[in-house]
Amino acid sequence: LVQKAREVAVFGVLIGTLSAGRRVEMLSALTRLIRARGRKHYVFLMGKLNAAKLANFTEVGAYVLLGSSEHSLVDSRDFYRPVVTPYELLLALSTTHEWSGEYVLDYAPLLPRLAAA
Repeated sequence: LVQKAREVAVFGVLIGTLSAGRRVEMLSALTRLIRARGRKHYVFLMGKLNAAKLANFTEVGAYVLLGSSEHSLVDSRDFYRPVVTPYELLLALSTTHEWSGEYVLDYAPLLPRLAAA
C-alpha cells in the first residue's frame, strides 16, 4: 500500500465520524505534507466507509483514513482504491522516514514526525 501511495497524484482524506481526538491537528499535518509534495487532496466526512461511495471519486488515487486506532486499519481489497493510515502516508511521502518495523496508529507520536517530514 505504501508503494501504491507513493505514485498517487490525488489523495482523499477520510474523516470518520468515530475519529480519534486530535483529528483537526492530524488533518492539518496530512494536508500540509500532501501539498508540500505537490499533490492534490480532497477531504471527505464519512460515517461508515462504503466502497461504492468512494468509487464515485475516480480522480482520487488513494485514501487516507483518520479514525480511532480501533477503526483505522481497513482491508483495502474491499475498495476500488487503497485506503492507508496516516503513518503509511507518512512513509509514502516522506523523504526522511523509512519503514523501521514499527507501526504507529497513535496520533501523539505521529504528529511530530509529520511536522518534521
